[in-house]
Amino acid sequence: MRTRLRGTLGATLAIGVLLGATTHALAQVSRVSGTVRDELGDPVPGATIVAENERSSPSRFTAVTDAKGRYGILGLRSGAWAFEASAPGFMPVRGTAHVRGLGNNPPIDFRLVRESVVAPGALGRVDLDALQADLTDAEELMATGKYLEAVARYETVLADVPALTTINLQIGRAYRAGGRLPDALVAFERAAAAVPPIERAIVEAGLTELALGRIDAAESRIAPLAAQPDASRDALYALGEVKAARGDLEAATACYERAVTADPTWAAPHLRLGAAAARRGDKAGAVKHLEQVVALDPTSPEAGQARTMLGRIRD
Repeated sequence: MRTRLRGTLGATLAIGVLLGATTHALAQVSRVSGTVRDELGDPVPGATIVAENERSSPSRFTAVTDAKGRYGILGLRSGAWAFEASAPGFMPVRGTAHVRGLGNNPPIDFRLVRESVVAPGALGRVDLDALQADLTDAEELMATGKYLEAVARYETVLADVPALTTINLQIGRAYRAGGRLPDALVAFERAAAAVPPIERAIVEAGLTELALGRIDAAESRIAPLAAQPDASRDALYALGEVKAARGDLEAATACYERAVTADPTWAAPHLRLGAAAARRGDKAGAVKHLEQVVALDPTSPEAGQARTMLGRIRD
């Protein structure tokens, strides 16, 4: 069971904390674990988690999240612990949780909000517990395919904190998942119009144009982002999707390869590269990329597709 606890927030902020602990009994100490995600539910790698309890010895533990935003701390004794999660460019989040030395507890999950999307004082009159609950409920609705209900929850969050313009990204994704592409495009354009502009919103708007069959419009949004020397993995992958839709598989492959270079831990471009290699008859290359997909994210939908393709290649 996942437990929601009230966090103690800093002077200017944070959206809230979901706290608990997953433990494996080891004498009288526990291993706590969980994830750190941003306001969009994406993992925050390199975040620092600090656990403190002055009544315990040792009284302080520190962990750092991996590429998927996961962390674990081994050695906490039973008692009330104060937790803090922080990362460069994000507002820190603090909260407390009771850790049992033996037995099972819910995971400790943190949500961080980018400093750039919330002005000082923006959360001053907001009921943070209600805001946290709305955001969590929206994600659960998305996960169960209740997309329009998720939109309603996200819009509640946005109404409470208009400065959280990135929530428009989630609204757009919910609309797109529900097949309402024009509404999705409007939401992405609202996010893209933020100051400073949200690059991912521009990419998502381009991908929505692509889903609407407007390839030229999609490329006009995405290509300038992918042309930058430090282009993001999302822009490069999205341009690969545009090139693939045009039937230019060589250009698409080049984009996917650049996306892998930008983020070697991302499974999606490896899946595309594996499929491209299979089409070329390059079985070794296909197997290499598809096995990488499974290794990187074994429980993802991409891993399921990769396993299916591997089965066909090896038959």
